[in-house]
Amino acid sequence: MQTIPLLDTPLLAATYQEGIDLIRQLAKDDRPHAVAFANTHLVALAKTDPSFRATLNQFSAIFPDGQPLVKLLNKNNAGLQERVYGPTFMQLATEQLSRPLRHFFVGGDPQTSYLLQAALLRKNPELSLCGTLYPPFKPWGPDDVARHSKTIANQNPDFIWVALGGGNQERWIAAARPHFKHGVLLGVGNAFKLLSGEEKFAPQWMQKHCLTWFYRTLQSPKLIPRYLKFNSLFLLLALQDHRKTKH
Repeated sequence: MQTIPLLDTPLLAATYQEGIDLIRQLAKDDRPHAVAFANTHLVALAKTDPSFRATLNQFSAIFPDGQPLVKLLNKNNAGLQERVYGPTFMQLATEQLSRPLRHFFVGGDPQTSYLLQAALLRKNPELSLCGTLYPPFKPWGPDDVARHSKTIANQNPDFIWVALGGGNQERWIAAARPHFKHGVLLGVGNAFKLLSGEEKFAPQWMQKHCLTWFYRTLQSPKLIPRYLKFNSLFLLLALQDHRKTKH
């Protein structure tokens, strides 16, 4: 699998199956790993915020989560047919990574967690679920993260699926990872809401035409300012990078 930098974020040119095979191998390591699914928001944030860029540099793998990223990567001969969308990746991975491999969920609320676990077990009755944690949505200090991590590590999970929102979850993962002896921590955005059935996936034609963001704003208008800011910023940064490359 080839890693291609895009606006200084190293993105892994991989398929869903290659990604699942990779995290299966990472879970066998005697050290913990972090995995991100980067959309235009995260790539733009990493380009403009040195502290967040340093956070992503700690990750073992960063997959291109957005279609705009795939289009730009393919200009560098990545040969990708589709993005690796975090929620879809989680669905496919939990269908394959059965017991004795253990899964832990961080984020959401008890109602979402109940629906999520029921939905995943319907797809794969052999899935081994070992716990949930709902950190409050607030700035987490080192003591908070250490306490969260101890609760999780006591269950000895192989995969820790983290849905705390783009940016926040990657920072939490980077802070939590040193507290684990093994396992893979994966930031998957709104995967819990989608896989539980509380929210709907964007239609495939919208996903292919870079319109997932628009579909999400129809469901949750509070996301409009974030998408306007970071989508516009990403386009500006990508245009600037293209001009530099040409010259």
